[in-house]
Amino acid sequence: MRRNTASVHEIAAHLHECSNYFAEPLSDRLNIEGYAIKISTNAETFEAWCTNRLIGLIAAYIPLESRIAYITNVSVVADYGGQGIGGALLAACIEHAKGVGASEIELEVHKSSTNATSLYSNHGFQCISVRGPYQIMKRELKT
Repeated sequence: MRRNTASVHEIAAHLHECSNYFAEPLSDRLNIEGYAIKISTNAETFEAWCTNRLIGLIAAYIPLESRIAYITNVSVVADYGGQGIGGALLAACIEHAKGVGASEIELEVHKSSTNATSLYSNHGFQCISVRGPYQIMKRELKT
């Protein structure tokens, strides 16, 4: 696992590859190249690699002033699903957020994404609200 090493191009290629795995494809909701730039510029990335291929990515905004971290992306390419990569990346993200003093971490997940919801629940996230087809999940961080 690596952190903050993927280039904008590598992030964009990964997001394109994973786009259709989301309940609502990423490419239908946003400009992937622009999103990759935003992630590369503003987010902490937690990355799983196989040789030179980015196979797993979590991107999180961890602003120190608000102490509330926000996970904006969790994705693993289909060939590597079910191998614990998402869980390992999520655990690393949580530990990093704790280490820099975040008090909580939030994310948004489509209600139909039962595998993702289960992953987040297994890592201590709880649903705090529902916004349209999405549920907002939060985990308190004890440092």
